Amino acid sequence: MATKPAPALKLDNVTIGYDNGYQALRHLSHAFEAGSFTALVGPSGCGKSTLLRAVAGLLPASAGTIENHGKGDIGLVFQEPTLLAWRSVYDNVALPLKFAKLSSAEIQSRVTHALEMVGLADRASALPRHLSGGMKMRVSLARALAGRPQTLLLDEPFAALDELTRFRLDDDLRHIWQQEKPTIIFVTHSVTEAAYLAQNVLVMNKNGDIAQEIAMPMRQDAQNFRAAPAYHQACAAISEALGHHAAAYL
Repeated sequence: MATKPAPALKLDNVTIGYDNGYQALRHLSHAFEAGSFTALVGPSGCGKSTLLRAVAGLLPASAGTIENHGKGDIGLVFQEPTLLAWRSVYDNVALPLKFAKLSSAEIQSRVTHALEMVGLADRASALPRHLSGGMKMRVSLARALAGRPQTLLLDEPFAALDELTRFRLDDDLRHIWQQEKPTIIFVTHSVTEAAYLAQNVLVMNKNGDIAQEIAMPMRQDAQNFRAAPAYHQACAAISEALGHHAAAYL
C-alpha cells in the first residue's frame, strides 16, 4: 500500500493566547494537503487572521505544534497592499528578494514572471499612486508570488474592492493556483467568494476552533461556475453551517 504523502501544513492541538488572558485559538487541529486551496470563514474575532499569522511564524503557539513541510517557503498577503509609495511596482515586488540577497538576474526573472502572472507586466515602472486599488492588490500578490512560496496565505486581500474588481481578482488567483499549485489558505467573510475559490471551506466558531469542514463541488464549467446550481448549493451549505453556529455571532 502506498504511503500517503505528508501534508503541506499540520496543526496539532494549537492554542494561541495573549497576555491579557484572551485565547484566539483553542486546541485547533487540521492538516492542509499540499497544493490544496482552503477558505476560512467565520465571525470577526474567531481567530482566522491569528491562524494565518501563526502558520507564517509571526505568532508563537501557547500550546500544540505547527508543522510546515514546505520548509518555511511561505507568502503572506494582507488586506492592505502596504506598498512603498516612492518605489515603482517593480521595486516593490523585488524588495524582499533583495533582502534575501538573490542575484540581480534571479530577481529580474522572478519579478518579471510574477508581474506577468498578475497582469501587470506593462506597469512595472509605475508608482503606487498611479494604480487603482485592484492594481495595488495585484502588486501585493506579485510580491508574495515572487518568493515562489509553497504555501500562500491571504488575509481578506480583496475585501475593500468593488465587486467587479473582486470577481476578476478571484478568477486570476484561481488561475495562478492552478498554474503554480501552492497550498493556499484564504481568509474571507464572503460566503460566495469562499464557495467560488476553494476546494474546502473551514467554518470557524467564536471559540477559535474549526466547527465544520465543507468540501466544494468539482467544476464542470469553469467559465460559468457562478451560474451553476452546484455553486449556489455550495453557498447555501456554507451559510447553513454558519447558521448552525449562530452562537458564534453573539
